Amino acid sequence: MLKKGLVVILLIVSAFFLLTGCDQLYFKDYEASGTVKDSSGAGIESASVNFSDGSSVKTLADGSWKQTGLNGDIEITPKKSGYTFSPSSFHLSQLDENKDEIIFTANSNGTDSGDDSNNPGGDDGSDDNENNAFFLSGIIENDLGESISDVIIHFNNGEFSSVMTAEDGSWKKEGLTGRIEVKAEKYGYTFEPPTRSLETSDENVNFTALSTENFYIVSGKVVDQKGNGIENTKITFNNGKFSSVMTDAGGNWEKSDLFGKVEIKAEKFNYTFEPPTIPVETTDENVNFTAIAEEQPYTVSGRVTNEENIPIPDVVINFNDGSSVITDYEGNWEKTGLTGEVVVTPELDDWQFSPANITVDDANNIANFKAQPADNYEYYTLSGVVESNGGSNVHIEIRRASDNTLIANAITADDGSWTSTSVWGTVIVTPQITGSIQGFTPENDRFSGPETEVNFRADY
Repeated sequence: MLKKGLVVILLIVSAFFLLTGCDQLYFKDYEASGTVKDSSGAGIESASVNFSDGSSVKTLADGSWKQTGLNGDIEITPKKSGYTFSPSSFHLSQLDENKDEIIFTANSNGTDSGDDSNNPGGDDGSDDNENNAFFLSGIIENDLGESISDVIIHFNNGEFSSVMTAEDGSWKKEGLTGRIEVKAEKYGYTFEPPTRSLETSDENVNFTALSTENFYIVSGKVVDQKGNGIENTKITFNNGKFSSVMTDAGGNWEKSDLFGKVEIKAEKFNYTFEPPTIPVETTDENVNFTAIAEEQPYTVSGRVTNEENIPIPDVVINFNDGSSVITDYEGNWEKTGLTGEVVVTPELDDWQFSPANITVDDANNIANFKAQPADNYEYYTLSGVVESNGGSNVHIEIRRASDNTLIANAITADDGSWTSTSVWGTVIVTPQITGSIQGFTPENDRFSGPETEVNFRADY
């Protein structure tokens, strides 16, 4: 009997120590510390550092603070009149390894009314504007209409002390003044809307809590019609309900924290996309778009010369849209306002061209042609002098005698001499009036073969 009693006592004592040991293992008190400083790194003295278990401490002259006897998950919120803080609060878990480097940055909002030493919760707005103070209240529920308790409600990022929702999800804050931005916060949730802004009493400042467990991630790629990634494409979600993302250099993108049914679109200047939108409602890593570049007007140009690289003027350059241009004295031509692929075809009576035509686009916008007489005439040279030209550079036109088509041209040197080596067939040579010159003697001349004395006298 005595042995049985001893066994019972030993079992009771063992159970006691086992439970005590578990308590020490899972609920051991811990301490936390950190600093409150301004944007320059200087410490902020006498700021209240408040803990969700109801305790608080004051920062020292260097902005440092330390709190002992903490237990479980704790929300830490700094407060000081005239300041907002980043972050506005800090969630500390029993299991967090780093509990001694918790930094808050204070930003002055220009409304400091003095020391907070008698107000550990921060300025509640009741000192200076008591007659204008108002209240706000509301309810926090999830998307199923269920109450969410222990949600921290912030006011102007810490300008006023925060409150927490009760078991039924309700909350209320009195003594507010000015325009107030209200924000709900609880670990494991996001809230819709993200913030509310008010400046008069309102009892329907409600938020919907969305569990992050229901969030999903989508990703994809944006490529052109050749499969090349398109960077800096903006990916939007439900027309801005969620923040947008941009594609990287390879056209890749990813978005987390989505929930519910989401419509995804791609946007980039001068592009359209296929498909226009993609709906999702769960994780998907193949939300891909094809970018189609919108056709932009471009300019194409070129030159027509013979086999000796002598320019051929008056060639008609035709485009398959029905338009055309004419080469100038130097054989040059240019066409603006083209889009897409265009076929360019040169044309001049009794001439043939190589190549016969050229297809151009925005990336290939130069089209040069070589020309030769269609009946394969032999070229010959004409040369001469324009006497009394007064130093003027006189333009010499050489036109085909049969139809007055310009087939060659030349410009006199300062001494009046000129030469053209690309003449063929029977031609009429005519110097062109310029400057103070009134005419020429003879007015023009006719040739069918080489000649070195094609001379004219300028008349004034």
